[in-house]
Amino acid sequence: MFWFSLVMIFLAITGGFLMLWRIPLVDHPSEIATAEPHLTPSDLIVIIPAYNEAERISPLLRSLLEQEGVDRACFVVVDDHSSDQTAQIASDMGFRVIVSDPRRPGWIGKSRACWSGARSAVCRYLMFLDADTRLEGPDSLRQLVTAYQSAGDSGIVSVQPW
Repeated sequence: MFWFSLVMIFLAITGGFLMLWRIPLVDHPSEIATAEPHLTPSDLIVIIPAYNEAERISPLLRSLLEQEGVDRACFVVVDDHSSDQTAQIASDMGFRVIVSDPRRPGWIGKSRACWSGARSAVCRYLMFLDADTRLEGPDSLRQLVTAYQSAGDSGIVSVQPW
């Protein structure tokens, strides 16, 4: 039993190392060259699925308005049939708001809102941001696009808060 446990631990550590070793990582944002000088809706659409986020969405929307070199038309708030003022807040701040598709069996929650937003987009890059997040710097979106480009322009870029 001891040897079996030892072999399993070794395999788990080796497997974990091999998986993490293959994950492509991008450089620190300060080491990444800036993307195109100006991002337009044909380049990027930022989709914000939102359901009853009236108390939490404003910081994200303000941080999006502060983005340099990004056309405001790049931002779409997808209201998932909220019962609060989520859609009104986004609209009052100048954002395009669409209502997610009608509810169908099996299509519930955030996935339906993301799908509705993605269907409305014709662009090179799709970005999804949770309504309760925010961007820290005025060049954050362009840095994310550049990070994606530097990773080979394929796959998924996922940002972690640490």
